[in-house]
Amino acid sequence: MPKGGGTIVKHKSGLWMVQVSVPDPATGKRRRITRYAKTRKEAEVLRAKLLLEVHQGAALKPSRATVKGWLEVWLRQKAPSLKPKTLADYEGTLARHVLPHLGHLRLRELRPAHLRAWHTTLREAGVGQRTVSLAHTLLQAALEEAELQELIPSNPARKARPEAAKTSSPRTLWTPNEARRFLEVARQDPLYVLWYLALATGMRRGELLGLRWEDYEPPYLHVRRAWVTVRGKPTLSTPKTARGLRSIFLTPDVRERLEEHRMAQQEALAALGLRPTPWIFANEAGEPFHPDTLTHRFRSLVRAAGLPPARLHDLRHLSASLRLRAGVLPEVISAELGHHSVAFTLSTYRALLRGEREEQARPLEDLLPPQPGLNA
Repeated sequence: MPKGGGTIVKHKSGLWMVQVSVPDPATGKRRRITRYAKTRKEAEVLRAKLLLEVHQGAALKPSRATVKGWLEVWLRQKAPSLKPKTLADYEGTLARHVLPHLGHLRLRELRPAHLRAWHTTLREAGVGQRTVSLAHTLLQAALEEAELQELIPSNPARKARPEAAKTSSPRTLWTPNEARRFLEVARQDPLYVLWYLALATGMRRGELLGLRWEDYEPPYLHVRRAWVTVRGKPTLSTPKTARGLRSIFLTPDVRERLEEHRMAQQEALAALGLRPTPWIFANEAGEPFHPDTLTHRFRSLVRAAGLPPARLHDLRHLSASLRLRAGVLPEVISAELGHHSVAFTLSTYRALLRGEREEQARPLEDLLPPQPGLNA
């Protein structure tokens, strides 16, 4: 029987039998709901009603529902509104940090004390505070929906929140000289312009790989899509947030390197008898790179340059820090990074500004205009 679609067959009794498959909230396995109707038309109406009830969770038996069973139903309900990568991340977080500890409990028996003990267990196992907070947030959202559907009387997660995750500043970043050393070594790499663009703009890995030549309208580069990895497979998606859809002003040095890259790319493809590729950064066949390939390539360059270990995402932080130190307005940096607010940008990089605050401190007399007549 097709999952979730329901079937209608003529029963030997002469009635029409309607069957719908639904995850059993008690066991997490699928079970069948069977109903009967006198006519085919009534059976069609009954099937539609059952499917609606299944989608809304009304067909569940609250007294038997487990946390595991409900989370599976909740994820199915959420799936149409989530990006594939987001859905995969949710599934992974729940599978690793929630289900092993709470999945077996009856939904209606879940109490704040269970959640506090769960938080402690995760922390003792070395799970980071931010991960604990994320796992709790997902569970709380699922329980909120269970409360709305009257599967539980109240949401216990509201009464047992974990400690707030501390806002972490970026890891120790390369110095400007180390950044220059990286670019010198990367100059021999066919993707040199990508590394240069990453440092110049702070774009994310997937956003860089998602760039097409149609997005380049000098002096602007439009960020419209991103390649992400979902269960190991590259998937084309939109940027991480709504503000990720943005236009970045490119300085002359970046534009010059992009133009040189376009010419070299077209010549290389033509030499192989291939048509120009729509992708700004593509492999020898003109196809986009797998995101993980870019990460492996970055690590090789870091080792070749003899630099301290770094993540590819650290280039985004490094780009922001270099521009903040150069005096670029935080408002400009925030918009080009796609942050949701300038306050978030300053909060994230405040540690990088401590030395600059001391260096740029000025006496009050230097900040005020000269008093008339004193220097006459």
